[in-house]
Amino acid sequence: MQRMLFTAFWMLATFGFIAEEIVPFIEPLRTPVMVAADAIVVAAGLWTLRHKFDIAILVSYVVISLASTCWLNHVPLITWANGTRVFASVLFLVPVLRYMWDSEERHDTFLKALDKQAFIFLCIQAVCLPWQFIRYGACDHGGGSIGNMFSGTVSWSIYFFSFYLMRRRYDPNNLFRSIMANKWLVILLLPTFLNETKISFILLLLYFVLLIPFNRTMVKRLLLMTPAAIVAAVLGFYVYAAVLPDEDSDFTDINYLLNSYLYDDDLDIEEAVGGVTWMLEYDDSALPDIPRATKIVLTPNVLDENPGHGWLGFGMGLFNGSEHMQATDFAQRYQWLVFGTNPYLLHIFLQLGTLGTLWLIAFYIGLYCIRPKLYPHRDPGTMLYSLLSVIMLLLYADLPRMLVFGIMFYTITFTMWEKPKQQTDGSAEQNADDGTNTPRAQLQQC
Repeated sequence: MQRMLFTAFWMLATFGFIAEEIVPFIEPLRTPVMVAADAIVVAAGLWTLRHKFDIAILVSYVVISLASTCWLNHVPLITWANGTRVFASVLFLVPVLRYMWDSEERHDTFLKALDKQAFIFLCIQAVCLPWQFIRYGACDHGGGSIGNMFSGTVSWSIYFFSFYLMRRRYDPNNLFRSIMANKWLVILLLPTFLNETKISFILLLLYFVLLIPFNRTMVKRLLLMTPAAIVAAVLGFYVYAAVLPDEDSDFTDINYLLNSYLYDDDLDIEEAVGGVTWMLEYDDSALPDIPRATKIVLTPNVLDENPGHGWLGFGMGLFNGSEHMQATDFAQRYQWLVFGTNPYLLHIFLQLGTLGTLWLIAFYIGLYCIRPKLYPHRDPGTMLYSLLSVIMLLLYADLPRMLVFGIMFYTITFTMWEKPKQQTDGSAEQNADDGTNTPRAQLQQC
């Protein structure tokens, strides 16, 4: 199962860069590759689907989504199947991970392989992101090996994989020494400053703060580490601002950031919607991205224009199609709403309504609360990094709909489940100072 999982991940995590920068003639294979990766995860998930909660999540999704898509919105079944791909990681990846945690042998083998895959991924991004920065500058094209328009995904992946490896190797009683001993994991975070993912500064701050052990001395250590983390974030902020082209110098203006990425007080909605519609028809490459919060604010107006959709939404497939499959009627009428970056909460609500939103909340409650029998202890640092990321994603971006992000995110999230500390401690201090923390040594010990 782990081979199937890693195969799907690397198909999605490398095809973009290869097709865009090395062998462009394979670009037409992008969709078949994505569908093949989806099929691998679906097959693995169905084979390992054994827990009642995972079965309940799958069955409830089928009921809610079919009622929304085919019954209420009269969308073809094939569109429902294509739209369901955005939930491949929720429906089929988590059962695979639960299956891995059901056996000590499978669990240990999987984590050993994950250590190696995660470090290789970090090293690859250290090559791809500088290459993209030199060619295109600090922009959305800085998606690393995943490719164009995946800047947020690759940045989140770099922080999560590095954080996971750091926690596997550090000594909680000597945090600074551990970080210095595993400095390569920190150095490999630097490429995240070469694209335009502003959320990286928050992820960087959380990275260092959440390495602090949650015990009686946590407050004291938090006070000691927070200034260093803030300084690192501020330095990263100004380094990032320094490499921006002159026309992007407004990046350091807080009002500019709020208006561009959250809500624009001066935005003329009718003018913006009209402009978006016109450019979608004639030149979608120049299409502006309406601020996320603006879309949320306008959603009640959309519901008023389409009564009866509050509970079940407008059906699956809103964010798929248009290239190889016709977009749904709603997606065509409200292109300005579905186009571009959407908060994950809006992504769910538009497709599955209030019931779908409650369904997703139930999924996350199960993800963080259902303890594997063999690994009932939660690592608080990993759990908080994941949980805070979910909260940010609900309001920031719909990255979880992409399988490559889902494989990374839910896999690292599941590593929070451990045996009680007294059964796992003992090797951390050795890992911090045994001289095996160079890149080559880390690959060998993986």
